[in-house]
Amino acid sequence: MSDIMAEEAPPTESVQIIIELASALHRYGVPAHELEELMSETAAALGVVAQYSAGPTAIYIAFGQPSDHQTTMIRVSPGEVDLAKLRSLYDLQETLTAGTTDATAGLAAVREIVQRPPRFGAAWTAPATGLVGATAAPFFGGGWHEAAVAGVLALLVGTLAWLSSKRSRLQNLLLPASSVLVSAVAIGVGTLVPDVTAAIVTVSALILFIPGLTLTIAMNELAAQNLISGSARFAGAIAQLMMIGFGVELGRSLVALVAAPVVARPEPGLGDPLVAASLFVASLAFTVLFQARARDFGWICVAAFVAFFGARLGVLLLGPLAGPSVAAFGVGAFSNGIGRWRKQPALVTLLPGLLLLVPGSVGFKSVTQLLDHDSARSFESVFNTLLIAAAIVTGLLFANVAVARRPGERLN
Repeated sequence: MSDIMAEEAPPTESVQIIIELASALHRYGVPAHELEELMSETAAALGVVAQYSAGPTAIYIAFGQPSDHQTTMIRVSPGEVDLAKLRSLYDLQETLTAGTTDATAGLAAVREIVQRPPRFGAAWTAPATGLVGATAAPFFGGGWHEAAVAGVLALLVGTLAWLSSKRSRLQNLLLPASSVLVSAVAIGVGTLVPDVTAAIVTVSALILFIPGLTLTIAMNELAAQNLISGSARFAGAIAQLMMIGFGVELGRSLVALVAAPVVARPEPGLGDPLVAASLFVASLAFTVLFQARARDFGWICVAAFVAFFGARLGVLLLGPLAGPSVAAFGVGAFSNGIGRWRKQPALVTLLPGLLLLVPGSVGFKSVTQLLDHDSARSFESVFNTLLIAAAIVTGLLFANVAVARRPGERLN
């Protein structure tokens, strides 16, 4: 909860821009505790008395002194990540705080930013989803066969996501339906082609649905003592994991009705040079999926390399559970430094880098182990998932101390 004090009642434009700017920042990916800090700075500059409480699905803003509050509740949902719009909103917030933009001009600017068409439409984002699935397979030890099958299935999932975006009822079915489809096809292909490991294909094709990043943000919010938002986001991540796990199990059960399971003969991994090439392709896909500017692609690519090879170094130094903190420190320090130099939100490079570190695949494994009645290993995987998320958050906290962010920035 953030608190700002002022003497006079705010004008209508000041109240409206606070409401719409808060909604837009939330929509494009700013965590709750950082959103509250950003809006506190904005309100102070506009001379508004306001208290904020932000969560994953609602923002509460109480205007006026505590004895005379007028409270507004804004229904929000975790929206799409659009790094280009987020950068524009961040720049606008900075000018509002500096006093170079007034409330009337700022309100018009917020609405113009929100109404901009996305840089990349479905013709770009669906193939980019396929590329993410194909490039994820080598990270999990998969070979050419797994990469090809995962890419096709991820492309199909991306197309389904675009089709369902036009109908809210279908959106609610997207997660379980995609999980069933991917699991069934992956196991079916594995039955026909023993070189294909169905588990690698499944987790690679569904990688963008696995809520590892949501879990990491939840741990970050809990560490910042934003307990309501952190707990709600954490519960949402667990529910999403369970839905994916159930969908995967249902797909496996459907295939078992018509074919006996086959023990896979996994092919060798692709090796470091091809994994490095996969990082390059994955960075291109992230640039499209997160609606980043083309000029940000090179820096996103560098962040991906820092994350991946930093994680390897961390594992060698600290082990598999604490190792991600080294990579998170590297990505956080790099993102803060680039953000200061290029005068951009650190999130532009931080988010793609974190996606290569988040513990979603470990959490997914815990759900599948639970469905296999392997309770001991399942609870061990759950604990490991939380430790990895805590390691990432710790690395980011140290990075924020080692490399200071831009003055006033709260985006990581």
